[in-house]
Amino acid sequence: MNTTPVPLTRLVKHTLRPVLNIIAWSALNLAVVASLAFILAPRLGAHAEFSFVALGMTQVTVWFQFAMGISLVHEQLRAFISLGISRRRFAVAAGITLVISSALMAAIGLLAFQLEGTYYAMQGWEHTVIGESLFARTGNLSLLFIEGFTGGLVYAAAGLLVGWSYQSMRAPLATAMLLVTALLPLGLGTGLLSDPRLLAGLGLRGAADSLPVLLRPVLAVLFGVLEFLVARHLLSRLALRYRSS
Repeated sequence: MNTTPVPLTRLVKHTLRPVLNIIAWSALNLAVVASLAFILAPRLGAHAEFSFVALGMTQVTVWFQFAMGISLVHEQLRAFISLGISRRRFAVAAGITLVISSALMAAIGLLAFQLEGTYYAMQGWEHTVIGESLFARTGNLSLLFIEGFTGGLVYAAAGLLVGWSYQSMRAPLATAMLLVTALLPLGLGTGLLSDPRLLAGLGLRGAADSLPVLLRPVLAVLFGVLEFLVARHLLSRLALRYRSS
């Protein structure tokens, strides 16, 4: 009997493929919608004064990652276990998958911002950035990628925690646990990264406000890593509930 464990790269390939398919399909649909908007806007006399990509793409990235974290646990964990793959190795493969997808989503956001800027310049529109993001505050283009990537990690790890809770306990209790598995980590991560107002309830807003801009994503990454470690620990010890038909 061959007891050699399945290479981690094969596990990641299996968990990554459906995520990449969703990203590709979503990006294609967004590209079609954006192209139609770009074609119709001048004809309808529409005018934009700020970047829609900079305002919304980071939110798209983080919530997409949150959903993918939940989906990986819900859709693939039982299949992995049935094939004799440990819960711990699944958690590691899921974590690597979410890091890759977070980087890819952030890169798509950066590319979309550049293309939007080119279109705005062609129309003679001002390509300003509004909002509370690090990019909006500093104008440093690299922070658009960094914030999307870092935020994606924080939200993805929270997604794994939420997925764990719904696999390990009944739905009413798991829903009540969202305060711990989702609301608290997302609030802390977002507060550290870009919106210190979310930390006011913990008395940390002043400290977060005083942090240097470049230190914020570093702290958010460390917090995201801590979330992943907690999720890996919980998933590796998960006792799956029986699903009734």
